[in-house]
Amino acid sequence: MQHRTRTLAAVLSTTTLGLFAGGVAIAGPAAAINPCQSSNPPEYCYTDPDPGPAVPGAPGSLTAVSVLQSDVTLSWTDAPGTQTSYFVRRTVDGVATDAQLGSTATGYTDNGAPTGRTITYDVFAQNCDADGTCVNGNAARRTVTTKPAPSNAVLTSVSAAQDGYYTYPYGWTGRAVWVASGSYTLKGAAADWDTTSAIQVRLDDSGTSRTATANLTQAGFNAANPGYGDTHGFSFGWTPMSTVPGNHSACATALNVGGGSDSAPWCWGYFVDGPPTNLAITKGANTVDVAFTDASDHETGYYLQRETAQGWVSVGSSLAATTGHGARLSMREYASVGSGVCYRVLMTDAKGQTPTGSVCTP
Repeated sequence: MQHRTRTLAAVLSTTTLGLFAGGVAIAGPAAAINPCQSSNPPEYCYTDPDPGPAVPGAPGSLTAVSVLQSDVTLSWTDAPGTQTSYFVRRTVDGVATDAQLGSTATGYTDNGAPTGRTITYDVFAQNCDADGTCVNGNAARRTVTTKPAPSNAVLTSVSAAQDGYYTYPYGWTGRAVWVASGSYTLKGAAADWDTTSAIQVRLDDSGTSRTATANLTQAGFNAANPGYGDTHGFSFGWTPMSTVPGNHSACATALNVGGGSDSAPWCWGYFVDGPPTNLAITKGANTVDVAFTDASDHETGYYLQRETAQGWVSVGSSLAATTGHGARLSMREYASVGSGVCYRVLMTDAKGQTPTGSVCTP
């Protein structure tokens, strides 16, 4: 606050006269407004209010550098203007606690953050003058969610892709059939919030297990999980795939460390081509029908064959390729046959021919 002595006030109390239109002199109303301008001013006359300390600006670029289980590290750039200290206010479920820092602070680690909770941090600068008057600047805000503890291992962004084609022989014919893929690759990221280090991932397929370390770069992982780094990716190739016809599952599981348990498995299904299955025969007076289940995704056609003294010969109808697998199909020969006559279905594909087992008339 500024003050003036009685002498200065007396000088200021003199009213300036001015000439206006018509030559009339008008006295200013100073005495009615300010006692400092009266004929008897007080001993100490305060004329101007003290402006107080300057309000600092808000900290810039507030970032959560690390968000672990019970540790959160923040960083920011210096607030514009003058400040005598910084404050970090942590709010959880409406309850706020403050931490006071020095005037040059640009970071803070909260070592007592509650685990598995959503926390709001407000960072603001404070400026105080010599009289002890303080003002706060605008706050920068950041909301984070700490990791649970103890935690379970987790799998994220897992995907699978077939890598190519190959063929394999059926032992009873020496013929080759088309397999959907000879190898595949599972990719993704794995982590355990109990550690920032890489963990193991197990892949199970058809009774066989292998493990790999999730230590490859996974872009964006640290951005989504500050403090854990990007080296939590894995790329798990499996060659060869099972050669057993039918449906299979390849399952990835992140292996836990410390408290908690392994992740839930992430499974990818694939199908291995095979010859038709579940043959059934129906004999009519002048027809023979053979039904079967399509078990290939890459067949080019089906042919009905009957066993004779000269070997297997194609008879009756044929079928073109069908989309996908699993359909129940039927083929017919118009003939009157006795008991014990055997039939089979011959499947063709890009790599050759494969017959089914046979069924015989009752």
